[in-house]
Amino acid sequence: MTKRANHTQALSDFLHYLSQRTGAESDRIPSLIELSQQLGLSVATLREQLEVARTLGLLQIKPRTGIQKIPYSFTRTLATSINYALAENPANFSQIADLRRHLESAYWMEAASKLTHDDIDNLYAIIDTANRKLKLRPPQIPHPEHKRYHLMMYQKLANPFVLGMLEAYWQAYETMGYDVYADMAYLEKVWSYHQRTVDQIAKGELDAGYKSFFSHLEMINNRVTPSRGSNFE
Repeated sequence: MTKRANHTQALSDFLHYLSQRTGAESDRIPSLIELSQQLGLSVATLREQLEVARTLGLLQIKPRTGIQKIPYSFTRTLATSINYALAENPANFSQIADLRRHLESAYWMEAASKLTHDDIDNLYAIIDTANRKLKLRPPQIPHPEHKRYHLMMYQKLANPFVLGMLEAYWQAYETMGYDVYADMAYLEKVWSYHQRTVDQIAKGELDAGYKSFFSHLEMINNRVTPSRGSNFE
């Protein structure tokens, strides 16, 4: 059996059909009755398979436009699974965070080496905005900047699955309520590490930048899980 046949066997009939639609033909999927005739499946079976595809973020269903395939996003698919894991047991977040640390560690050198002068300037701009927020009275939590900083660090990687996992991690971070958890001493220390890391990247000192970057990632282990983490409201 060929690898292609194995891939086909692993998918439902509708998911395989959906994966083969490209270009203009993917703009609109035929009605369930048409699909039933094309694929030789009952409408009831198609409804079940279509719902799986919708849950995975592979298509959208609108009253006027009907069924439409949307660009594949590993983030959407992964986020659904992660949200379920967190709802079942919020303690799963620590393992998700550990996976993220290992993933970032494996790709950090490659990602940092690809950053341009413009990218570094953008990272400095993010740090400046975050520090201004921290100095306000009352201070503001620079979560959007924190998320943007980390994702920008890996933006030049030509691997949508790595980026998808990192984006899904930040969605889980927000689900757990860390984006609204105010610990100013923690935040000030985090951003000092961020500044040091970019300084070292700008100087071409990637080994030192790597150490600074991952020293601050370990800090999350010392944080207290916010109460919202067990509610998922």
